[in-house]
Amino acid sequence: MMNRKITNKYISGFTLIETFVAITILMIAILGPMSIIAKFYADSTYAKNQIAAAFLAQDGMETVLNLIRNNTELRRREEVDTCTSHTPWLDGVVNCTTGCNVDSVTNFVSTCADPINGCKIYKDRATDFYTNISSRGPETIFTRYIKIENISPLSSALSNDDIVAGDYSSQRRSAQVTSWVRWQEKGQLKPAVVVSSLV
Repeated sequence: MMNRKITNKYISGFTLIETFVAITILMIAILGPMSIIAKFYADSTYAKNQIAAAFLAQDGMETVLNLIRNNTELRRREEVDTCTSHTPWLDGVVNCTTGCNVDSVTNFVSTCADPINGCKIYKDRATDFYTNISSRGPETIFTRYIKIENISPLSSALSNDDIVAGDYSSQRRSAQVTSWVRWQEKGQLKPAVVVSSLV
């Protein structure tokens, strides 16, 4: 009997090392772009929330400013018509001296007693606007806190009434309206602050 060495030139395939190298290259090729996409998504979500928070802070501040400006205009009309004024300067927003939240569509002002966390903001189902009225829609991730602080040199306390008839210099008031909007993202509290002064 002859000893023959059997060799097959046509047997081919991957070795175990070649397979591991191929899998590693594929993993790098797939996971690299996926991590970039995940980072991009997280950054775009943060940017979207930051823009919404800045809008909500500006909206709250402007709503309070408009209510005060409307009161000022109403006072001017009353003074022209009757030579007296019966509308308090902070009519409708006196709650904001201790903290409030507002609905910019209805001008509804609610008291907000939590300056740290703010008061919840909801999304109106019918209009898609943000509101402080809970019955209108689901809660959002945002909270808002608005405060009016006296910066007038005329008095040490913020007054709701301007009852000095005929003395227009004593009726001038100045206050600072501050609107904070916060939201929770990835376990961190994110603030957006807007400040404005009334003269």
